[in-house]
Amino acid sequence: MKNDYIKEYCIKNDKNIILIIEKDINKKMYNELYSTLNRLLENGSKNIIIYFRNSIKYIVSNAIYLMLETQKVLEFRGGKMILTGLNEYAKWSVKSLEAHKKIKIFDNIQNAIEDIEEITA
Repeated sequence: MKNDYIKEYCIKNDKNIILIIEKDINKKMYNELYSTLNRLLENGSKNIIIYFRNSIKYIVSNAIYLMLETQKVLEFRGGKMILTGLNEYAKWSVKSLEAHKKIKIFDNIQNAIEDIEEITA
């Protein structure tokens, strides 16, 4: 069953994806995020931007771990994951990912897209 809280958009090609998340990532939402990221990795995605559109306040710890595991695959492929659109509370919850230089955090979606396009140019 497809949920309307995660939408996907390609950046230039199908290997660079933006996921737009429009709801806090709770336990129910986690399953859709897991399925979506798994499918993207199976299809060979290289760079993923996750854009939290509506001031996400809550990200379950399983989702943070999932993002880190996804980044490991992307890093092996020479790609990366970027998170954007986070409010200060949500940024604090994912700071450990950024501290390990595994996942970048941008305040602006356009800057994140330009960072991906710069790599693929």
